[in-house]
Amino acid sequence: MDVKDIPLEKLIPSRNLRTEGTDVTELAESIREHGLLQPIRVRPLAGGMYQIIAGHRRLLAHRALGFKRISAVVVDETDAVAAEQSIVENLQREDLTPVELAHGVKELATAYGLSTEEIARAISKSPPQVRNWIRLSRLPDEILARLESGESGTQRVSGPSPRIYQPFVSDMPSEEEVARDPEAAVRFEETVSRVTKFQEELDERGARVNAHMADEIARRAKSGQVTLAEAMDEVLAHPERYRYAKPISSASELEEDTWAAYREIHQQISALVYRLRPEIAAVFPAHEKQDLLERVADLFDSLDRYRAALAGSTVRPEPAQLSDGRLGQESS
Repeated sequence: MDVKDIPLEKLIPSRNLRTEGTDVTELAESIREHGLLQPIRVRPLAGGMYQIIAGHRRLLAHRALGFKRISAVVVDETDAVAAEQSIVENLQREDLTPVELAHGVKELATAYGLSTEEIARAISKSPPQVRNWIRLSRLPDEILARLESGESGTQRVSGPSPRIYQPFVSDMPSEEEVARDPEAAVRFEETVSRVTKFQEELDERGARVNAHMADEIARRAKSGQVTLAEAMDEVLAHPERYRYAKPISSASELEEDTWAAYREIHQQISALVYRLRPEIAAVFPAHEKQDLLERVADLFDSLDRYRAALAGSTVRPEPAQLSDGRLGQESS
């Protein structure tokens, strides 16, 4: 690994997701007190210049401190790899707006051909989260700009969380489907229209809805039996039905609640499997097959940790083993 002390004027930034000024005050103070703990990552260019792959904020902090040079790891990377690594570095930050996060995830998927699982590993998110961000990225920027990302406590935008839009975009056709299928294009426009109306209704009512309420509003509106406004009226009239579960107060209660949840999952899956007919699925249109495959993948992603826990131990823990400081916390 080649580490050099490089003059700041020799450094050229790469593409950055940030669309407005970045505050590096805290980082600069940390560097002033403790020094640069991790060198930036650069690649050599013609004429003795270097392009930054990772470390834009560290560079800005050095400039703010009046430093003239910075320690950097020099690597040889292609244009594509350097750009990809730069996007990944940006996506790992906690202060990105929803617009920046959604577009960054989408670019990794479309411009660089990374799979959902590869993106998830690179930015430490779950595959279902990545799939949802890719769908969200296709919404108009004026909708995304109203969201709050929920990735950290310091947001520069306020409004609904991305999670409440998930049920509205879960069946959004892909760009490839829209390009080749006029019906998919119509469904895409209907999705955008539904999300826009949902946001307008939230604004008009001054309402805040949680994820459970959004799921039910979307389910009712998509049924076609009521309008979106009527669905919101019905759900907002009974908010007590959509509250999060009561915090668990004891180890024994946690054990009983978890055991009941496992049994419920088993019963639901058994009932679904009994009703499924593979020979009927064979006649589904391609876009419906793809949508169902994604939903199945999401389901298995969410069940993986439960399956792993069951496979890892057949010994029922003592109640004391469950008391690990997590009691009373809301599950994510």
